[in-house]
Amino acid sequence: MFKKTLCGRAVSVPQVALFMLHGFAGSGCVGSWSVDLSDYEPQEVEIDGPSELEREDFSTYCQDVLSLEVVALDIWARELPGARISLAENGSPVSLTPTLIGDLLPMNNRPVSFEVSVSASDHRATELEVLYDGGSGIFSIVLGEPSEGARSAQAFRLETVGTAEVECQVVTVFVGLDHDWFSPVAAPPTQNLVELKMDGERYWESVYQELTAADRRITWSTWLWESDFELYRPEGELFSTEPTRWERTVLGLLEAKPDVQRRVLVNNFAEGISGAEYLSIDRDLMRWAESADDNFEVMLQGNEVQLTSEGVYRGTPVDFDFPTRVQANPQFSDREVLVRKNVDLFELSVAGGSYHQKAIVVDGDVAFVSGMNTKGTDWDDSDHSVFNPRRMEIDASASDRVDVQRSQQLPDFGPRKDYGVRVEGPATRDVESILQRRWDLNMERTEIYAEHATSWDLDAAPDVQGGTVLTQVVATLPPPLNEMSILKAHLKAVGNAKEYIYIEDQYFRSPILVDAIIDQMMLESELVLIVVTKFVSDWDPGAKHTYLSDSRVRNLFPDRYLLLQLKSFDAVIDQGWFDDETLAYFEPIDTHSKLRLIDDKYLSVGSCNFNNRGYLYEGELNVEVFDEGLATLARQDIFANLVGDAWAHLISDDPRANIDLLATVAAENQAHQQWWDEHADDVDSHWFAAALRDHSPSGFVYPLEFSDDYWWDVG
Repeated sequence: MFKKTLCGRAVSVPQVALFMLHGFAGSGCVGSWSVDLSDYEPQEVEIDGPSELEREDFSTYCQDVLSLEVVALDIWARELPGARISLAENGSPVSLTPTLIGDLLPMNNRPVSFEVSVSASDHRATELEVLYDGGSGIFSIVLGEPSEGARSAQAFRLETVGTAEVECQVVTVFVGLDHDWFSPVAAPPTQNLVELKMDGERYWESVYQELTAADRRITWSTWLWESDFELYRPEGELFSTEPTRWERTVLGLLEAKPDVQRRVLVNNFAEGISGAEYLSIDRDLMRWAESADDNFEVMLQGNEVQLTSEGVYRGTPVDFDFPTRVQANPQFSDREVLVRKNVDLFELSVAGGSYHQKAIVVDGDVAFVSGMNTKGTDWDDSDHSVFNPRRMEIDASASDRVDVQRSQQLPDFGPRKDYGVRVEGPATRDVESILQRRWDLNMERTEIYAEHATSWDLDAAPDVQGGTVLTQVVATLPPPLNEMSILKAHLKAVGNAKEYIYIEDQYFRSPILVDAIIDQMMLESELVLIVVTKFVSDWDPGAKHTYLSDSRVRNLFPDRYLLLQLKSFDAVIDQGWFDDETLAYFEPIDTHSKLRLIDDKYLSVGSCNFNNRGYLYEGELNVEVFDEGLATLARQDIFANLVGDAWAHLISDDPRANIDLLATVAAENQAHQQWWDEHADDVDSHWFAAALRDHSPSGFVYPLEFSDDYWWDVG
């Protein structure tokens, strides 16, 4: 029998060829496996016959000697190029000797104790101890205490490997190293082509181009849906009629593709509340949902998480099983596996949820992931102008659009800030796989409109990578799908930060992440935090945790923390019957972003807000990128946009200089706003040009603080 000892508990398990041990940070224990090999019948594996010299070396090396082999893999049981394996016996280095079957170390039928260390670039190193008693065949592995935040997994097998003339008994220990930045429970990172779309104009125009070329299937997920949402809006187009614009709307485009299989999954806000299920969908899309056999399927999906006003919500993260992953690798697919599970639970207080994912997959080839709904408000360009005639309802008249262009009236929708990514490569399949899991669950539960829904087969993963950007698709999925890989990835990313953390988000109210950020800033004395969010009123139920997040960091790190809000500026002369009036506009930008940037290495974009619900049980989807080139370019473009043309040339690669620059620009912009508040009434047409020249803000950043005078003491 194999004997497993983990955290002081001994467990007997059947003899198998492969088993595993998980080590988790904060577990407070060291795990060990003891294996009695004396009665175990090893597997037999034949290899090609060696040359005479090789056979002689092989025989001398292996005959009647139990040997150790260490195989370094990543946590997804894939080959790990550049992995480093070091061994020591009683503190003295020992070399693994290359043979016909790999790098082996003979244990020479004597009691031995080896310290094994496995490491690789951008992965979390792990250490373990290998014990062998020599005579009776007792073999043990002891997992060392993992480093802070580290995860590792081990598996091993015993087999007889050799030729017809020579046999070598080998104990193989597979070691899976966790990646520094990516979540171990999500699909493995792959190389892709990834493009950051820095505003709704660029994002939706790219979606529009892919949709017009679609010829097989379109898979869509959104929190809110408006059928007349215009994806493509040519600049300067004021007089196009509504029918012309309809051809560029989301439903107009989908209707024009009758031979393409179209599937749309829309959030159901009011799960279980009769009569309120259709708040997130309109009548035009409902007509398609209610019809059958037309290649156009629609379903509503609610989040079934049950919460109480008091108490604790315990997330149920997906467990992963390293031996199963090893077995799924074709190199090791013939191994018998003993499954052992180890999960870590979170105990946190949270509020109600929904399905908040915003993703589109076209023909299984290209995926779009963003924070933007399929909705009229979720469009703007990077200028975020106060007066933009393209931010209008589809049925707005030409005269109204002209009035907006002339700054004579405000547009229907205010300025908006959000991001999305276009992904091409293996990660596209990972996005669609998550949408398929949701879709199939809805069909199984016969949710609204499920009677007309059909499933589909995902395309096989491509043999070659799609680009050079290392990418992972992560999600938050409520029960029964159970995934919290966004949280795991973001906690890892924060734990790796050394220079800067940049958060641009609709919210700043996640106690889980704020705790992690504070811990990391305590460890890294040069780490700075920049947060861009929007004003929260005192009556907002989330005002308490927004205030606490801000005040905790501000009090601890006043010189390393900056909180900003965004506004758009314009000023016009309103010519009245008797006197001209100067109107100065400082329009708050609806910062709907869900973006993280860290150390010019890491970028995360998607639907997950900076709040506990998004990390624990709200249906969310993000794309994580670990790529210095893309992350650096994103930071440069984003910061330049924030400070405007007057200051953009001062953006540098120095995080401290950048936070100081942003603070300076924000303070100057605030001073300009104060000037207009005090003097706009005194500015007439003669002084207007000079006032614009001397008192126009640059970019969009302004200081922000939150009040402790919140109304609701929400948990």
